[in-house]
Amino acid sequence: MGHPDGFLANIITDKAETYGFGYGVDILECGICKLFKKHNYQRYASILCEVDEITSKLAGLQLIRSGTIANGAKKCDFRYKKIE
Repeated sequence: MGHPDGFLANIITDKAETYGFGYGVDILECGICKLFKKHNYQRYASILCEVDEITSKLAGLQLIRSGTIANGAKKCDFRYKKIE
């Protein structure tokens, strides 16, 4: 465990769980959400979640996730597929 205001994440390498890609991330504690909440700006944290999809596309990847902590999910799950 790192800094209490930081992130807690699991790296996923099982190809069955990552659409064959072999890499995924489950964010269990979001440092950005913690920071925004500390300053009473939590309602804006989900805007940054939208950037994840944009940056993934720039890398030639499709981001697949079921939810984000900023939008009320228990975790942010990042899974990817290569854009054909």
